[in-house]
Amino acid sequence: MKIFGTTFPFVESGTADDERLGRLVANYEFLKSLLNFSSFDQFHLFCLSPNHAQSTINKLKSDASISDSAKQKVAIFLYDSIKEQLRTTNYHCFHLGGWSYHFNGTVYLRNTYAKEAFPVTGIIHSLNAVATSSYVQGLIRSNAQEYDSIFCTSADGKEVMRKKIASAQDLDKNAQYKGKLSQLPLGYDFSLDNKMSKTIAKITMNFEQSTKYVLYLGRLSPSTKADLYPLLLAFKSLKERVGFKIKLVLAGGVNPNELRVHKEMILELGLEMDVQLMINFDLAKKKALISSAEVCVAPSDNIQETFGISIIEAAACGIPVVAADIDGYKDLVMQNETGFKIKTTWIDQFEPCEIDDLYDFSVMQVMLAQAMAIDCEEMEEKMYLLLTDEDLRNKMGENAAKRAVENYRWDVVIKQYEKEWDLLKEIAVKSGKPKEFMPNPYSNRYIETFSHYPTRTFSENLVLQLTPDGESVLKRSKRMPQAYGECSIILDVDYLHNVMQFLSQRGRASVKSVFMKYPDNRTKGRFSILWAVKYRLLRFVEE
Repeated sequence: MKIFGTTFPFVESGTADDERLGRLVANYEFLKSLLNFSSFDQFHLFCLSPNHAQSTINKLKSDASISDSAKQKVAIFLYDSIKEQLRTTNYHCFHLGGWSYHFNGTVYLRNTYAKEAFPVTGIIHSLNAVATSSYVQGLIRSNAQEYDSIFCTSADGKEVMRKKIASAQDLDKNAQYKGKLSQLPLGYDFSLDNKMSKTIAKITMNFEQSTKYVLYLGRLSPSTKADLYPLLLAFKSLKERVGFKIKLVLAGGVNPNELRVHKEMILELGLEMDVQLMINFDLAKKKALISSAEVCVAPSDNIQETFGISIIEAAACGIPVVAADIDGYKDLVMQNETGFKIKTTWIDQFEPCEIDDLYDFSVMQVMLAQAMAIDCEEMEEKMYLLLTDEDLRNKMGENAAKRAVENYRWDVVIKQYEKEWDLLKEIAVKSGKPKEFMPNPYSNRYIETFSHYPTRTFSENLVLQLTPDGESVLKRSKRMPQAYGECSIILDVDYLHNVMQFLSQRGRASVKSVFMKYPDNRTKGRFSILWAVKYRLLRFVEE
């Protein structure tokens, strides 16, 4: 039995833009593809709360792109059952849709409770956050084993992690990350494979048939993606050089302030008739949108990127890409074969970096991005070449599509991940369980740290008594108070009902005698009793 587990919420809830945010899209597409294409017999998804569990169930159940046989392999659990599951189940691996929040805690649980050793893996996304260095400091203290790994989606992302880990280990000579850094890509939905004709694509998008389109696909944000002013400058010059009508399409999400800035830039350059904004476009039309373009351009100047899904989506549709030679993009564009990489030059010294933790994060990111110069003239020349040379454009598009199918379709990518998990599991089996346990470095140890805050802490010597409200609940003349959804994972209403019945018969009893009567799960018992006191169902009384 080959069982996959995760403590990371691959199905996340939040804003209406969830389906557009890169990390959320990549994580859900990963899970969906894992269900459809891997050889796992079961998938154990541990959820944050009952509400999160239900939203996960609803999301998977309603997704027609996941096979029914795959859905039947999914088991949903809450965190309160994870220790028992680890004790009784031989997991093949636990994989997380991130590495910073859940990795260390999962390693700790595995080391402490697992029936048999298995790899814990997590994947990188953006690595430029203020907290990344502190997360890495926790990582090197996590007691990760040689069969654990951080999956890096690009060579540049892997190098960032290597540098970060090396720097953290230099500061703390007694801590060391013993796991691996594995390089594995993300993928794209194979529905993009079937080539759509330019004519049909333009009809679908209501584009002009006689116009040639340049497409930018991504967030319109100078702080998190790209400053598009250099692209607009290049396009303005390009428009005056070619002997036919061209349009630039800027498609993606944007906040109101940044939308205003982009409209002002377009107006300033007199490009109102030549640039089309497609804000939060219909995702069902993504294939037609990409296929309608002659060339896609990706002028990212921001260090937040570690991969570049839009680049492989364009390649899958047979559209060559002109991309900045930066971070994850480097791996995705084959120079002069599937598109062109445009030279970038970054500042070598930057005084604000000495106190970057004092700056507002978005301000720092804008400053760093503005210090990244893209060769605007080269970008214009490569777009001009592709727009004016149909044979070259078609050849590069064919090369791009072939490479995308061979390397980046999700069914291909998932096999790469599974091969890596199999290898790590072999190492885990040979290594056996870790012999040394370390506390979870991310734990805040709330109870120990804040124990002096209240008048007293819970004790088995405390004496309990049923209140009139509690009596009313027992007699069903009053309803049990409604607990917050977040607490239902730790509140045991059945246990509490038994305690109330016991106290109704006894009048009063010590917590110790209650625990002797009902010995199961004292952690939930403690919480349930205190919750009942809080909601006036029980009270503490003096002996």
